[in-house]
Amino acid sequence: MYYTFVILLPPLSTAVFLQFLLTGHYITEPVVKPLSTSLSSTKPSRGFCQICHETILPTLKSCDPDDPKFRYFMHHQTTESLKMSAEEGCRICATVWYKLTRLKPKRDRISTKYTTAYEILYHHRIRMTSKWTLHSVCEFDIFSSSDVVGDNLENHTGSESSLDTAKRWISTCLRDHPSCCAGSDTHFRPSRLLHIGGDDHQVTLHTSTDYPEALSYMTLSHRWGEAQFIQLRRSNEEAFRQGIPWSSLPQTFKDAIRVARHLGSDYLWIDSLCIVQDSKEDWTTEAASMGNIYKNSLSLEGCLYPRTPRALEPERLPWDFDSSGHSYIINADPKEPHELYSRAWVFQEFLLARRTVDCGRDQLFWRCDGLMASEEIPLGFPAKHANYAYPQFTHPGREVLTGHEGMKQWEAEHQQPVRTLGFSGDGQSLFPKDIKIGSPSRLWTSLVDRYSSMSITVEEDRLNAIAGVADVFRPFLGEYHAGMWQYMLPPYLLWSTMPHWRNNERPCKRPSSKRGPTWSWISIEGPISHHWCDFGPSNVLRSQLLDASVVSIQEIHLRIQGPLIRLEWVAYVRGKEALRPKPVNPGPSIRGSRGISKWRSSWLESFVQPDGDADAVINLSFDVAEEEATARDIALLVILESSGQIHGLIIQYKGGGFYSRVGNFYTEKCSSQPFLECDEMEIVLL
Repeated sequence: MYYTFVILLPPLSTAVFLQFLLTGHYITEPVVKPLSTSLSSTKPSRGFCQICHETILPTLKSCDPDDPKFRYFMHHQTTESLKMSAEEGCRICATVWYKLTRLKPKRDRISTKYTTAYEILYHHRIRMTSKWTLHSVCEFDIFSSSDVVGDNLENHTGSESSLDTAKRWISTCLRDHPSCCAGSDTHFRPSRLLHIGGDDHQVTLHTSTDYPEALSYMTLSHRWGEAQFIQLRRSNEEAFRQGIPWSSLPQTFKDAIRVARHLGSDYLWIDSLCIVQDSKEDWTTEAASMGNIYKNSLSLEGCLYPRTPRALEPERLPWDFDSSGHSYIINADPKEPHELYSRAWVFQEFLLARRTVDCGRDQLFWRCDGLMASEEIPLGFPAKHANYAYPQFTHPGREVLTGHEGMKQWEAEHQQPVRTLGFSGDGQSLFPKDIKIGSPSRLWTSLVDRYSSMSITVEEDRLNAIAGVADVFRPFLGEYHAGMWQYMLPPYLLWSTMPHWRNNERPCKRPSSKRGPTWSWISIEGPISHHWCDFGPSNVLRSQLLDASVVSIQEIHLRIQGPLIRLEWVAYVRGKEALRPKPVNPGPSIRGSRGISKWRSSWLESFVQPDGDADAVINLSFDVAEEEATARDIALLVILESSGQIHGLIIQYKGGGFYSRVGNFYTEKCSSQPFLECDEMEIVLL
């Protein structure tokens, strides 16, 4: 059983705010300084301090778990009091203090002088806060289980005991999880691997002719960024086959080698050392094999870190909530958002690896098709809690973790092997007869939506970095062009770019070099959404795909037939005039992103009645904000009708019968009649 409570802090103090006004800079020092290792590792006979015993615990025990009301209670009233309890080993206070060492006023805008408090939410969720703010510092779950929980953790994730725990996870999986072994290609061999099975500091580059008959290997996921580190090049490949200097390896690589050796592996794959970085031909070849490389390996994520054990160890409560077992407090956010999980390449690695040891900043995690575990809960989260507790701190997007049973049901019904995407909880049912929740289309677009917001060092790699995932869908969705499935067209042409949550501006841009056709999301660098692409019973498809002609990987021509209305640019207004409820021209208001863009269409105006609806609107959304300012004569291509709304593409004529996509549109309170009675045209979309 799970219950949750959250700790929050007050906003910027007056002193911090004044400093910002005077200097333009926030304080850059951490909110608090770390406690010494000996103090923060203390596990006292009483797991909670006197203040927690008098405040949080009795309130937690007595509150109605279904009461949705917010109720506030004081906790520590001074920094000194909180620090003292943390030093004495209070599980809650030690965690709060530890989290504060990660925060800085400049970045997190919290005060260096504060009190803590807490509030009771529904289902025993408790949020630590102050009287004036809801700034979250950390969350706790109340976990009831009869299983053994982890305790006596050491102060480093690379400790022998931590790595021994990971080794037990692997042994359990190999022995007890046949589904994790099913489908592995025992004949697959990466082109190159690092041999790490020799002396401590001996690392050599091996090729397929050097491998033993029975080969197992691990892969490392790491962040490239702007850092300069050793790489395989044509000039040093032969030298690497003789040996790679240990001193030249970055700490992340050394950590990975140490972990892999401890877990019993003689081989390790690291992209920068196993792909010739200055050979486009080799990179293209290896990129095509990336999916198989990860699917047939055990993946290592991240590197090793020091930690505060007392802020991690489950602490048993003085009472049990139910008969399912003892009740413990554990961290609800044991793995803070790691920069690694914002990287595009890591997304594919995460999804394809059958087994993963995730070296989080605070503890090790394990995931495979049969077990999700952490050093806190080493025997695994109970099945009914796994999808709640684990994905929120490991997977880049919880929205795609909706259950694996549908895929197994599909396999049973259609007698086809399903190439499992990731591990249990990472898939939705693959059912290509209908575009709905649980379909491969829906799962693919959920993945793409998350993937598009992830950063990538080399823009040209965007399509390659998801190619392995696309291979999983190929048996079910068929023809694949530049990140889009021909099966899903034309409805899924209605993807849209996402505005920034702060200023509503769309941060998307065109890549520096062409990556694909304008009708594909791959032509945009930035977050996108398939929100308008759902095709259900209330939707009527108004256009059709006639043909897809592949000229090159970057250039695929779509021949589409559908209703088309041309718009003429008249003027552009901002300010007070843009706020008028009725546009100057007759017909519906045609709005761009910054007010009312004065586009007009004689066809639309011919349908306006004297008592027409003044609220009728056609909303134009350009993929790249800068392109809206220069766009002039454009056209609206109708794709589908949904509950009286029209959805379609904004296209721009390029000459010779060719058009490019520049955005999408939808109508509000606008008659669909002019869109359905206009002439249908056959166009070629570039």
